[in-house]
Amino acid sequence: MHTIGHIHHGPAWKPDTPVTAQGQAMEDHLQYMKVLFDRGDLILGGPYDSEHGGIAVFVTETFAEAQRLADDDPAHKAGVIGYRLETLRAVFEAADGLDRSESLAALMATTRNSATAVGSR
Repeated sequence: MHTIGHIHHGPAWKPDTPVTAQGQAMEDHLQYMKVLFDRGDLILGGPYDSEHGGIAVFVTETFAEAQRLADDDPAHKAGVIGYRLETLRAVFEAADGLDRSESLAALMATTRNSATAVGSR
């Protein structure tokens, strides 16, 4: 399953300071994200160009597992960033092996049947 982590500034974020100058917590965050990426738990991540947050796309078996990955982020623990997590019901995904000849109605029925609860943090 895919869980989208919408990353926002936390209470310890230093206003008017770029992400690259937020301190050790953000350096630790980048190292943590690299570990997640290398082991396949993270397939996409990074800041928005505006530097008003970012995104992380987790691949886990359960929502609780994705929540644990977000909770274990050093920058989240330090209060520099926060996460709002949502489960994605992927209808179109390049790497999933979907039969592109299926009708849109069939694709929607498949995703509705496998829907999981949306959570947030």
